[in-house]
Amino acid sequence: IRWTVSNHGDFPASGRWSDAVYLSEDSLWDLGDIPLGHVTFSGQLDAAVGQDSGGQYTSSLSTTLPPAKPGRYRILIRPDIFNQVFEEEGEANNRTASADTMNVTVDQLQLGVPFPTTLSSGQDRLFQLTLGLGQTVQIDLSTTASDAANDLFVRFADVPDGIQFDVATQGLPSANQTLLLPSTKPGEYFVLVRGHSQPAPNTSVTILAEALPFQITSVSPDAGGDSRYVTTKIRGAEFDENAAVKMVRPGIAEFEPVSYEVVDSTRIVAIFDFSEAPRGLYDLKVINPDGAEAVVPYRYLVERAIEPEATIGLGGPRVLAPGEVGTYS
Repeated sequence: IRWTVSNHGDFPASGRWSDAVYLSEDSLWDLGDIPLGHVTFSGQLDAAVGQDSGGQYTSSLSTTLPPAKPGRYRILIRPDIFNQVFEEEGEANNRTASADTMNVTVDQLQLGVPFPTTLSSGQDRLFQLTLGLGQTVQIDLSTTASDAANDLFVRFADVPDGIQFDVATQGLPSANQTLLLPSTKPGEYFVLVRGHSQPAPNTSVTILAEALPFQITSVSPDAGGDSRYVTTKIRGAEFDENAAVKMVRPGIAEFEPVSYEVVDSTRIVAIFDFSEAPRGLYDLKVINPDGAEAVVPYRYLVERAIEPEATIGLGGPRVLAPGEVGTYS
């Protein structure tokens, strides 16, 4: 990016100040414009041909475009961004947008198709994913560089970052990351891959987005005692908000939870009463209102409940005379 600033009597003939460069969707600067960097000018202004109060200088900036939504943008320059030069009434002309626009595109992810790319330390990469209504989508970031540290962020209809996102990976950054979109809206999602640390520049990584079918992926805990109010958490995909849950031992017993909540299309928390349940392995079923069933056989073990045992002790004087103080523990 290259620009020329002409002095119309506002700037001194020499000095030191900084110009800022932005990516703007229009010709007006606002807080939504994306900063591209700034360049410090220091020295003497060149003579400006045909100007009474003469002087001009030319600066340039080479930078990597940060994550931005697809569209047409202008480059906007703000000279003396830190107001190091006192200009009285001349501050208003310290911003100019490029006459031409530039077209910004984003790589498109396809469901079920791995997308190989590279990451360097401190680098962000942005991708676009078109999804339909009510899908459960899993996004995986994988690499053979086990000592890398990466993160994933997803946001609907806008570019995510470390603060603004719909879904992000949990815990500390790691080489391989996975996140779930429980239930999608129709439209464009933006996936930001952040490479905090890589063992070498241009480390190979692969991004894969997959629409998950109706299924149960995990049960935790997967064993409980034959007593009342045993809680388990069920993870999976495409759970309807009115889905039913059952523990079934074919030909022997069947139990529904005394209470349960479908947290979202990937999580159910269920509380069972197993006080009359025969001990053994049970199938776990989640049944959607349309009759579809997700089953994991022999997945939950009902075993002997361990009776609670408690010992309570109190230490201190057995008798206190009037006016005495005792310490008890």
